[in-house]
Amino acid sequence: MKISQVQIHNFRGILDESFELQDYTLLVGPNNAGKSTVMDAIRAFYEKDKFTFKKDSDFPFVSTTDNESWIEIEYSLSDDEFNSLAEEYRLAHSRLRVRKYFKCDEAKKTGSIFGYTAEGLCQTQFYGVGNVQQGKLGDVVYIPAVSR
Repeated sequence: MKISQVQIHNFRGILDESFELQDYTLLVGPNNAGKSTVMDAIRAFYEKDKFTFKKDSDFPFVSTTDNESWIEIEYSLSDDEFNSLAEEYRLAHSRLRVRKYFKCDEAKKTGSIFGYTAEGLCQTQFYGVGNVQQGKLGDVVYIPAVSR
């Protein structure tokens, strides 16, 4: 199972961006380009190293079009992974897509993970949420910047 696409919505300086990942992907750019923001959004999704979304510092300070903050991650699955997935969540091309709400007007959605079906975003929590939070849907290697 590999992360193939990430979409980030209203997280720090990122209002709405999506990007695809390859087998090996590097985030390179000047200071304040958003590299750490991307990594922190992914870490908040997994709650990696106990990193969680903090409304006061992670929701954008600029004007936004809505009051939600979330990240969507799409995974490319092996045949075995795809076949073990509940049929309703099996997307074309052996994909799984999930969204974690960091902040939402509907309190019950905040902190929850929802899966996509062929019809779109499901309104009930993804059944594999425990596996997602335990990092069983992949892992992130985070190497922070080193300075002298």
